[in-house]
Amino acid sequence: MKKTLIAAAAALTSLGAWSQVTLYGLADVGITRVSGYAGGTATQMNSGVMEGSRWGLKGEEDLGGGYKALFTLESRFELDNGTLSNRPYSGSQLPDRLTAGLPDSLANAISAAIAPSFGVNTNNALFDRQSWVGLVTPVGGFLLGRQYTPAFEAVASYDIMATQSALSAGQLAIFPAGVDIRANDTLQYRVVQGPWTASLMYGFPTTASGDDQLVGLGAFYRSADFSVGLGYNSRKNSAGEQALRTTVVGATVPWGSWRLSGLYGVIEEPNS
Repeated sequence: MKKTLIAAAAALTSLGAWSQVTLYGLADVGITRVSGYAGGTATQMNSGVMEGSRWGLKGEEDLGGGYKALFTLESRFELDNGTLSNRPYSGSQLPDRLTAGLPDSLANAISAAIAPSFGVNTNNALFDRQSWVGLVTPVGGFLLGRQYTPAFEAVASYDIMATQSALSAGQLAIFPAGVDIRANDTLQYRVVQGPWTASLMYGFPTTASGDDQLVGLGAFYRSADFSVGLGYNSRKNSAGEQALRTTVVGATVPWGSWRLSGLYGVIEEPNS
């Protein structure tokens, strides 16, 4: 077995080596009452009603000559019970819109088959939200690790609710997944020039077969008068077949104390 390693950022071995480190976070908890569960109506305490609870570290180091090292480590936590992961109170019960019209036996079989995938951060990763290091150069930035994808950047930029709460447009396509929000093992090349931002992302295969991978691209124009952008993700499954592919186009315009926003998406998944 032969491995080749390319180091893309300066090795800074301790937090003390960074000139600027920021500790940040957000705590969100609320009381919800939900009907439609198989067991009836439930009143519960939930973490992340408007925004997911999280804490994180951001670091920045000016290396001189137009070069800068960056890192972000961001961990989710559930404020109601202190855990890293979250599973729905509905258990293996699928949303009604996915089982409407199906015989009970078939709906139950489908639910049982995919129930293990229900939930958020089910593998209890410490830095599930973000985990990356980057190097900014005179020709653009290179970011490596677990990052937000270009298609989700478009959703977050032009969702009128800014991804907050169940009223967010992104919640309408959250299950089954309509967009890969984050991706592991990714290399992103990013350029910011005035109001323009462009990005290109490649996700390295995560299986021994080397078939599964993600590619993404984004292009955005943001000014005080308006913003418009495009985000695209395409992912293969472990068999090397085309899996989830998402294209998102959006725009937003300020209008006095109001804001007008539009979001259009095409979601395809020929092979899950």
